[in-house]
Amino acid sequence: MTSISQSTIPTWKLTALMIQNQWKVYTLHFLFALLIFAEQLAPGLIVKAIFDRLSDQGAQNDVTVLWGMIALYLGIELARLFVAVGYEYYGMTFRLLVSSLLRINLLASILRRRSDQPLPVSSGEALNRFRHYEDMGEVTDFPT
Repeated sequence: MTSISQSTIPTWKLTALMIQNQWKVYTLHFLFALLIFAEQLAPGLIVKAIFDRLSDQGAQNDVTVLWGMIALYLGIELARLFVAVGYEYYGMTFRLLVSSLLRINLLASILRRRSDQPLPVSSGEALNRFRHYEDMGEVTDFPT
């Protein structure tokens, strides 16, 4: 069993470095994530207001106000769709940019080694670490 302790880095430091490297994309992804969570409240509040208005016996149920609330509900649902697309786009962009940077750094560290030094892992395991959905994917998914 081989050990790769010569170049380990704490998870929090690696995460901070990944975010620092692609801070603009990560910030946009973070803002879209906040909007997604905030927009989950609005449809429920609008539906509550609609049913409160319909069930109020003494109030004048103005049809235009009800249709306005329904239109507001549909507008918020449409906005949620666009926010979800932005969230996914910037999340995937961040993961792809950071994973390609990690691959470049990994390959550069292999090429910097002296030619008489073997890799600390087998060549098949080293190749598997370059794949997106295994090690690279797990590392880049953590900040998002």
